[in-house]
Amino acid sequence: MKINFLALMLFSTIILLGACNNSSDNLLIGFWKLNNIESNKKYSAEEQKAVDEVYAQLIESSNIKFNADQTYEQVTNGNTTKGKWQIVSNENDEVTIVKLVDADSGTSTNLTIEKLTSDEMVMVEKSDDETIKNTFLKK
Repeated sequence: MKINFLALMLFSTIILLGACNNSSDNLLIGFWKLNNIESNKKYSAEEQKAVDEVYAQLIESSNIKFNADQTYEQVTNGNTTKGKWQIVSNENDEVTIVKLVDADSGTSTNLTIEKLTSDEMVMVEKSDDETIKNTFLKK
């Protein structure tokens, strides 16, 4: 009887863990349009004007589509990148790391997703002197 109970608990845990991973996958699937870019870097007024213009162009022209078959298509300033995606980390549902592998070059990129809901995704890019948050809305 004890063995059956333990087997049932193990089976339930495996199902639950699988469902959690699928939840992030399901939220990610769809067409996402870049809606906002925020940076913590301080620029002079002239530099900020140039940065704002670049951000406006990126917001106008950037999107990414995650497909259920774990392929993706990303468009940035008219340049299209296609490849495969997979969730490689999901720490306590606070941060999700998605790995993109470019179909043409084989180059991989890890995206840090700080927030992922059914209609909003916030990706964070960090360097030594800047943190950029890209907010996407699902269309």
